[in-house]
Amino acid sequence: MKQPQWDKYEAAFLLEYCLKVENNELSRKEAITTVSEHLRERAKDRGFEIDEVFRNENGISMQMSAMRNCYLEKNKGLTIFKLFKEVVALYKTNRNIFEKIIQEESSKVNKTIYQEFLLWLKTEKPNDTKEVIEYLSMLSMFAIKRKQLHKPIADITDADEIEHLQSIMNKPETLGIHSKKMSAKIDKALKMYLHFLHVYVL
Repeated sequence: MKQPQWDKYEAAFLLEYCLKVENNELSRKEAITTVSEHLRERAKDRGFEIDEVFRNENGISMQMSAMRNCYLEKNKGLTIFKLFKEVVALYKTNRNIFEKIIQEESSKVNKTIYQEFLLWLKTEKPNDTKEVIEYLSMLSMFAIKRKQLHKPIADITDADEIEHLQSIMNKPETLGIHSKKMSAKIDKALKMYLHFLHVYVL
């Protein structure tokens, strides 16, 4: 099966996680796993049939190296897609448009109560919105992969289930999460969503 070309959102998402590695927010392995799982799930949600090679961890690892070279303006080594160069240039020259690419895609996949939560976040915690969306999505991917969840957090409106996730996060390594920074940010995001469910839904 021929691998489809990357789209702008995929490239932006890859750059975002490449920079998390550069800033020591995540290990390279954690970033690769997150990007691979997210892009594979996104493709399935959009109705595409994917095989075991599509955006798998080996491929993401290679493309993350290419994206890093592109961001650091290293011209030697891996072939760099024209799209990667365009997305890096956008990130460096117009951060607002870059962020909009990420935000608009996030809005498409969220549902009813979770969408209300996002609207509440944008009003009450505007500076935290992007990070909360990111880390709840990241937790979803890790938890589903480890069979601790059977659906994304965006589909969960039961506060008890969110509290159960919080208890699992007491030992984040069981989900394959080894970064203390990531664990702390996931915990913060979960607390915000749980607060919303208790105050505005229950």
